[in-house]
Amino acid sequence: ACGFARVFGHHQSSGVIDQSRREESTLDASLKGKAIMDWRDYITVDPEVCHGKACIAGTRVLVTTVLDNLASGLDTEEVTNSYPSVSHDAVRAAIAYAAALANERVVALGS
Repeated sequence: ACGFARVFGHHQSSGVIDQSRREESTLDASLKGKAIMDWRDYITVDPEVCHGKACIAGTRVLVTTVLDNLASGLDTEEVTNSYPSVSHDAVRAAIAYAAALANERVVALGS
């Protein structure tokens, strides 16, 4: 794989209740016995492919293309039918990747 995908994390101040860790432990408890997918297995970033933008591994399908399709109302089945080289797990990985980015960055919303 050509992945240069960064590991995302966030800093929590000491003495402050760590809400995200509580949510993670709740999620972990709800997923007991289920395999947790690692989006890094499905998303790659290679400067030689698609100008270094995040792609579904082994394809030239941009993660943003998958997410744009989902945001426009397509379901996973429709996305995988439109892009046969993209698996259902790859679609889930694209969503997980976007969630990791959302945890890393604050996007200013206009008032």
